Amino acid sequence: MWPAFRELMDQFNEAVVVSDKNHRIGGHNTARFRRALERQVRKWADDPNSGFFAVSFLDLVRFRAINDSFGYAASDRLLAEVASLISDSLDSTDMLARFGADHYAILIRSRQNSDQAEALVRKILRNLDREFQLGDCRVKLSARAGLAAAQGMESSSDSILRDADGAHQQARLTRESLVVSHHPQSKKSIVQASLEFDLANALEKDEFFFEFQPVFNPATGRVRFLEALLRWCHPRLGIISPVAFISLAEDSGLVLKLDMQGLGRLGRQLDQWHAQYPSMVGVPVSINISGRHFPNFVMEKQFHSLLRQPSLQRSRIIFEITESVFVEGNRKTSQGLQRLRNAGVQIWLDDFGEGFSSFRYLTHFPIDGIKIASCFTRHCAEQAKSRVVLSSLQSLARGLGIEAVVEGVETCEQFNALRTMGFDALQGYYLARPMPAADIPTLFDGVPGPRLAMPRSA
Repeated sequence: MWPAFRELMDQFNEAVVVSDKNHRIGGHNTARFRRALERQVRKWADDPNSGFFAVSFLDLVRFRAINDSFGYAASDRLLAEVASLISDSLDSTDMLARFGADHYAILIRSRQNSDQAEALVRKILRNLDREFQLGDCRVKLSARAGLAAAQGMESSSDSILRDADGAHQQARLTRESLVVSHHPQSKKSIVQASLEFDLANALEKDEFFFEFQPVFNPATGRVRFLEALLRWCHPRLGIISPVAFISLAEDSGLVLKLDMQGLGRLGRQLDQWHAQYPSMVGVPVSINISGRHFPNFVMEKQFHSLLRQPSLQRSRIIFEITESVFVEGNRKTSQGLQRLRNAGVQIWLDDFGEGFSSFRYLTHFPIDGIKIASCFTRHCAEQAKSRVVLSSLQSLARGLGIEAVVEGVETCEQFNALRTMGFDALQGYYLARPMPAADIPTLFDGVPGPRLAMPRSA
């Protein structure tokens, strides 16, 4: 099973059914959509003539930019209007679920064949290709979708979801409005195979680069550390974020080379900064590292060799890893992490609270810090419950003697609430977006150029 699909399934199992044609909103078991699909699969397996069904995944183009520009309240209203428009095109036997921010899943049971299901999805996409009113502005919206139906008697709910997700990912990568899966899940799509070939070539040609997003102390406005964010400058598709290629690199066995190149690239960037800007010597830098490495000590040795570079030795290097590393973690994983810490690397748990969320990881494994997931930040300004959770995580980190960063700070209200709560490390678009390496030195003392002014309290 693809890692990206496992992540999608984690989100999917937590999904809230937002609507069906009868407009039953919320209040249902979060697995309702999947149970309905499983019932349909069992019914179809018993009798292939029982009725056609298909699954479509859909997301909104440039929703993040809209969210950043207009804020959560306006975005929530937009998402509600989108759900209503989709629901208006569905029949009573269809089902619509929303998961994540702007992702939707549709179980189509009202059509007779794939062509009719495709026509329905294209109708939905046309309805969403329009302007929406957000405050005093009108914004143009569009969507992308993937569609899949059962492929043979061996089909399962997982395989249909995976085919729909694969088609959706192809639509995102190729920028088509709709991709229909016509292949059994055991076969790689042409687009996926092509992208895997491109990734291997990209590693040979070093088509990757870093942007850096700072983490700030909200009281002083000073940079606590920098996070290195990998980007792929694809010759045809343009700039691609790690979301689109990390799982592909893991599946194809290229992720070790990708991360090794990343550490080497980071070392060269630090050499350049340290030579030109002495005030940046010793600034901590974090980098996301695939959890695939840690169970394998042979791979870890190669990291140790890179970590002996003088530039990496002078900076406090932080490895950000996800909770999935620890799900099947064992003594070997713990020992490998401890050896990295002994070599001077700090180990931070990224997106804490968003995935498996087991506190035992903090006691059973060597962890130096956590990055609290942005899902806790979203409503911290107006919801007391969100602040209670954040305060509890803050107390937990302090009690364990580890550091904590709050991610996803996107409004002045969130910033002020978190600063009032006493958090001393914040990150998010409200403070600074990911920046080119050339712009980073201007954040530090003694370096000429524009300074980043911290927001005022409300």
